[in-house]
Parts: sequence; structure tokens; C-alpha cells
Amino acid sequence: MPLPPPLHGSNLMNQYVADSPELREVFDVQLLSIRYVSSIADIGRISGKKALIFLSLVSRLAVTLVWFRPDFVYFVPAVTGLSFYRDYLLSLVIKSSGCRVIYHIHGKGIGERAINPIVGYLYRSFFNNGFVILLSRLLFDEFRRFVREDSVRYLANGIEMIQKARMPDACGYDEATRILFLSNLMLSKGPIVLLDAAVILRDMGLPFMLDIVGNPSIEMSLGEFQGLIEAKGLESCVFLLGPKYGQEKLDVLARSDMLVFPTSNDCFPLVILEAMSQGLPVISTFQGAISEIVEDGVTGLLIKAADPVMLAEKMAYLIGNPKVRLDMGAMGRKKFEEMYDLRVFNRNLVDVLAQITGASWMSGGAPIELRERVNRFGR
Repeated sequence: MPLPPPLHGSNLMNQYVADSPELREVFDVQLLSIRYVSSIADIGRISGKKALIFLSLVSRLAVTLVWFRPDFVYFVPAVTGLSFYRDYLLSLVIKSSGCRVIYHIHGKGIGERAINPIVGYLYRSFFNNGFVILLSRLLFDEFRRFVREDSVRYLANGIEMIQKARMPDACGYDEATRILFLSNLMLSKGPIVLLDAAVILRDMGLPFMLDIVGNPSIEMSLGEFQGLIEAKGLESCVFLLGPKYGQEKLDVLARSDMLVFPTSNDCFPLVILEAMSQGLPVISTFQGAISEIVEDGVTGLLIKAADPVMLAEKMAYLIGNPKVRLDMGAMGRKKFEEMYDLRVFNRNLVDVLAQITGASWMSGGAPIELRERVNRFGR
């Protein structure tokens, strides 16, 4: 699996899996980490260095398969773009050893690509005789053509709760409402849509301050985004803060009144979980599993993607209704504690893997050596 850096949602979840104490209670684990790039801006770039890293990875994988002789290989692949073809080759190496593969999928978009019959064949071959972990049942439809439903399991993401929820009085009734966008500056995350909505709010005369927190990307540098802010005349109410980590990020979350994340291509964004853990209401879109995380009208508000007018309408509603913001944030915090805390994720992770592999375990049970048992596949 790919591990940070760079730090983004799927890599962070991979790190949680790698560090899971419950996982190592039940399974004998050998980790093969993948790192092709060190910064968000390098994602999507083709380079000779990446090719050399891939060849080294193939060699390490082949040696590990012979030496460790795993019963199963848990693999976090890319499912779109050129990266899919790279990971398809890795799957061939794994399958050549006779191992069953457990694919944990963090992306989407294979439906559009599989229109090409050759690509569709590759997807069927890729998933053949493997197991698939999806982040939500809402994501199954696009995989339906390539995997049997009885080979799919579902595992919601979860994150570590580091800081207590913000207190209700942190949301001032008389001050300008603080709105937060927290993501990498990729067009699919909706930062341009958000700026267009901010223009509408400004023209309505509503008091707000919008903080933009995130890394530059191959699509948008910090300088280019600041230029857009200035071109739209938003310097007095929109503030580009760049990347924030650790306590600095928590401080930004703590002083915010809502998270706005108008993405057009996400599965299960961790930024929404971060906001919920801090008692923030969320405005986002009907993408991936977001409608499962954010209950429309209960823990936040949902809109269709790429609609700055509707986005401005929902933001204006929460700006004008601070009590609703607080109630939604409290409900979001409660849902986070019950469903998306890291402890819940770790238990669910091992539950899912135990179902697939035939391992027996109870939360807090004693370690079990998988290879000491004859599993249901007769290996």
C-alpha cells in the first residue's frame, strides 16, 4: 500500500491500517510500502524515477511472496489513470504466486473508463478471483460488472479524534461567520466553484470570512489561486492560508463555523470526518458516499456538484442561522463518535478481513497465527 508522504486521504487511511494494533493481534503481517512521489504537486507526473521505483517494487514483491508465503495479499490499488495499468501489473505478480488478493478501493470512476472494451476486459481480469473492500454500498454500482456481490465487503473510513469538540460559544453570533475549505487545490475539489459562490455572498452583503487551507497541486499553484481571489475582488473576505498540519490545522478547524467542500469527484473524504469530529456542520455534494456521511438537513447540507448559486444559497442559510449550525455540528460530532472514530474503524477492519480470510477473532482476543490453520480455500 502507498504510505505518506504525500499526505492525502487514502494514504492516511493506509497508514492507519499499517499501524492497526488489532490487525496484528489476528494476522501475521508483512508490510510492503509504496512511495512514488513525496508531494501532492508530483501526483500525476510521469518520470523515469517513478519507473525505477516500480521496478524495485516488483523485485521486493516477488522476494516477499517467496519468502513470506502469504495466504492473502491486501492491496490498495489505483483504479483509474495510468496508475491502474501499473497496479494491474503488480496484481499479475501477486496472482502468479497463487495468493488470493484483497483489493481495498479508495477511488471511483471505472464506470466511464470501462466503456472501452479493452479496458473493461482488464478490469474483469484484475478483479477476477479476488475480494473487494469498498468504502460504502453506494459505490457498488460501478463495480457490479466486474465483481461478484458476494466477494464485496464494506468498510467506512475512520480517523483519530485528537481534540475535543469545539464549544458552542466558539461560534460567535455577532461576528462574521468563518467558513473553511480544507483540501488540496485540485479542480475536482471545487475551490473555483466556492470562489464563485463567495462572490454571490459578497454581493448579498453577508458578513463572512472564507479560509482556504490546502496544498498546491499539478493543476493549481498557490500563486495562481491567489490571483483568482484578487481577480474576483475577494481579498477582503477570502484568505489563502496554504497547507496546515497538526496543531495548526486543528486551530483552523476550531475557529471555523462550517466546512464547505463542493467536490465533484470524491468517495469518502476524510476532511468531512475531521470537520464532524470538531462539531462543524458540513456543506458538500452528492458524490461517492458523502450522502451516507452527511445527513442532509441533520448534520449538514448537500447540493449537486458545480452549482455555485445553490452553494451560495446553502452557505447563506447557515450564515443566517447560527443555532442551526450548532445543532448540525453537534449531531455530526455524535455520528462521528459512533461510526467514524479510529477505534471503530480498527475493529471493523479486522471484522471484514476475518470474514474474508476465515480467521476467528474477538475484539481484544489473543493473537492468532493464520498460517497455523487450514483456511477455507485449502491453501
